[in-house]
Amino acid sequence: AGAGVAYVYEKGATGWPASPTATLTDPDATSGDLFGYSVAVSGSAIVIGAPGTNSNAGSEYIYIASSSVWPTTPTVIAPNPAPSLCDGFGVSVAISGSNVVVGAAGSNAYAGMAFIEYKSPSGMPTDIVRSLYDPAGTVDDFFGTSVSVSGKTVVVGSEAGAAYIYTKGTTAWPSTPTATLPDPPGGFPGDNFGTAVSVSGSVVVVGDNVAGPTGGGQAYLYTTIDSTWVTEPVATLTDPGGNLADEFGRAVAVSNGAVIVGAPGTGTGEGAAYMYTG
Repeated sequence: AGAGVAYVYEKGATGWPASPTATLTDPDATSGDLFGYSVAVSGSAIVIGAPGTNSNAGSEYIYIASSSVWPTTPTVIAPNPAPSLCDGFGVSVAISGSNVVVGAAGSNAYAGMAFIEYKSPSGMPTDIVRSLYDPAGTVDDFFGTSVSVSGKTVVVGSEAGAAYIYTKGTTAWPSTPTATLPDPPGGFPGDNFGTAVSVSGSVVVVGDNVAGPTGGGQAYLYTTIDSTWVTEPVATLTDPGGNLADEFGRAVAVSNGAVIVGAPGTGTGEGAAYMYTG
């Protein structure tokens, strides 16, 4: 009934298991919590978003493995730090080391927000070190609909057609973007550029999933030159299926020189995923 559940699969010596290593259920067991709507993992920590809790204000749950055993109750429960109706805190989550990012795309009349948190090695407490507001400040931007973090780089996507990069300085995270990635030439209003983002090292991937001249969506790759992020894509990935309903770019991920782009509408809705290596 929309309470939600998340499943953990941990690779063993002989490969990936067919059955979950651990099953994590909604701590509140409340219909509509949407526990598991977003998930992220780094090392021995799992972050799970539940944007439907507390009248859609949302919550975040962190699980820390001990002696390679995942707990079935949260190590940290972090409710929306600035609750208001339909904030959707937890609609997106990301973690890298001690840095956690949580999106709240429904904040401020859906202009959106994102929060950068610091997680101690033990997982407790989790402190908000920077609150990020929609740089455009426009109603229905949905800033925070997607988030990603790698080392000292945070990327926040906005469905209004932009993605924002924040690079940590010597002492703190900035409150304004280090770089703004606009919808590339050829894009169009409403193509959902920024609906999905992912960063790994010096590579950022941004997806849009609405049909355009190349089919059912695109994904764009960005990198750095002399430690400065370029704001025009260095590569554009177009929908191999070429069908308007493919939603190519609805999900993206990058790690170690490999990019995966999801297209959940491919075929008659069974979906497809495409891998690119460079």
